[in-house]
Amino acid sequence: SSTTSATYQDKLSITISAMTGIVRIGYTMEFNSSANNKTVRVRLQNTTDVTTIGANSQQTNNSANYFSFSGFHYQTMTGTAKTFVLQYSAVGTTCTVRNAELEIWRIE
Repeated sequence: SSTTSATYQDKLSITISAMTGIVRIGYTMEFNSSANNKTVRVRLQNTTDVTTIGANSQQTNNSANYFSFSGFHYQTMTGTAKTFVLQYSAVGTTCTVRNAELEIWRIE
């Protein structure tokens, strides 16, 4: 997927149904810029609570390079469903993303 928007666009989302306990969210995505020295951004957003879990912003001098954005987040669930979204945006260029993945595991 690609965007030229400076406003974050949704790539992939996952909703955890209402439950109690702890879950681990695994996320990964590759991203790049179509032009040199322009900013591209990605993030994992908890859209239920409007909080950013992780974010990355990059500028490149080689538009053929892809950057990796990945990690784990532990979320305590308190009986309310929550939605997590991988998002991306560009500033003055095109941001392309690929190989996006979201996974959840119940820990306890």
